[in-house]
Amino acid sequence: MSQIIIEAAIVGMCALVIAMMLIPLIVKYSDALGLMDKPNHRKVHAKPIPVIGGISIVISTGLSLLLSKTALQLLVQFPVLLSGSVLLFIIGVWDDRKNVRPVYRLALQLLCASAIAASGIRLTSMYGLFGMDELTIFWQYAITILIITGVTNAFNLMDGIDGLAGGIAFINLLILAALSWMLNQYEVFILLIAISGALIAFLKNNIHPARIFMGDGGSLMLGFLMSSIGILLIESGKSSSVIEISYVVLIVSTILVIPVFDSLRVYAGRIKRGESPFKADKTHLHHLFLILGLNHKRAAFFIYGLEIVILTLGFVLHQFVTISLSIVVIVALFLFVCQLLLLNSGVEKWTKIIRKMENS
Repeated sequence: MSQIIIEAAIVGMCALVIAMMLIPLIVKYSDALGLMDKPNHRKVHAKPIPVIGGISIVISTGLSLLLSKTALQLLVQFPVLLSGSVLLFIIGVWDDRKNVRPVYRLALQLLCASAIAASGIRLTSMYGLFGMDELTIFWQYAITILIITGVTNAFNLMDGIDGLAGGIAFINLLILAALSWMLNQYEVFILLIAISGALIAFLKNNIHPARIFMGDGGSLMLGFLMSSIGILLIESGKSSSVIEISYVVLIVSTILVIPVFDSLRVYAGRIKRGESPFKADKTHLHHLFLILGLNHKRAAFFIYGLEIVILTLGFVLHQFVTISLSIVVIVALFLFVCQLLLLNSGVEKWTKIIRKMENS
């Protein structure tokens, strides 16, 4: 096991160093490559920013993994997981350049999620969640595809302010890495440490004021990886003597609460207003924190804190109540916070209207 820790430390440090050297180089060519995010009416930045974060993360992670014999076993054990991640990364980078039609992007996500389920990484049970246990083969595929596709899109939508998606991904990957270690998934452990190292370099350039953005290539890849690995770890937890399966389910569920339920809340709000659920607006959680008066850095750190509070609350609640009730309380808390922020947003909106009327 000490050998695994040494390999992980070397790989993580190499990913960090490679990314630090790679980012300035890619930035030089980002305009020529067409990888610049230009400001518009619904974006919060005022000048073009290179969207090369995902490229630096993938390249530095891939190169650093070549140094680990253990990590190279990923190619043998999880070829579909790796190839699906790379495929979504490529379509995401192309989307950053050319704006791929959403229906094509969704179709590819569904294809990759289906391939993951077919490869054997799929939920076979709900493990007592909301009274459900073993799943038939149809529901194994259906729920797995829904979760992976939903989380992939939700995480992509979360990439809205400086430092947010990268910071949440960093927290979640470290949590998943700890689970991987406890469940003897050492290849996955090293992969997650490598990506975390690359994310540190990315965050150094992405924390407000951002000099680079992650881009769809990075956010789609990370959302796909986190959801797929989460399912893999849940299934690995069935035979673990180190950690109860209920805790694995709870941990994986809680780290996905913010991106998933924020997206569902926004979609529901748009439908309620008679709009398309896919119409872009500024009602996501990070937008609401900005309306509250926080800058990008403070908004991002508040959401990091909310993520940690949710995870801690899950552990505390699970000591006294069922996993189902724990998740219900956590989701209710998150929606309550969002509702308070929405009330503030409404007050701000009417304040501006009244001031405009007074000035006219």
